[in-house]
Amino acid sequence: MAKKKKRGGGRNIQATAFKWIRIGALVAPGIGQVIRWKDAGAEAIIDQVVRVYTGYDMMSAQWRWEWLAEGYTPYLASVLATIGIPKLTAILRRL
Repeated sequence: MAKKKKRGGGRNIQATAFKWIRIGALVAPGIGQVIRWKDAGAEAIIDQVVRVYTGYDMMSAQWRWEWLAEGYTPYLASVLATIGIPKLTAILRRL
């Protein structure tokens, strides 16, 4: 039996790009803290990265919404841009 030839493509490049945009937006606040605190010690860097993703500062034992928002606002904005806007335009197109 002859072997079938595989056709190229088949991947949705837009979906892949949108996925990497969302991943980048999730990772960027942590990387930003590492770059901002690069001259401080490892303990301070870890504290700042944890603060951005959890909203809890281990050094001062405080939790704040602002710190949590600092870490997740870019991700929520990218989800809105990559998922919400295309769905909204699809709904409007059907009207």
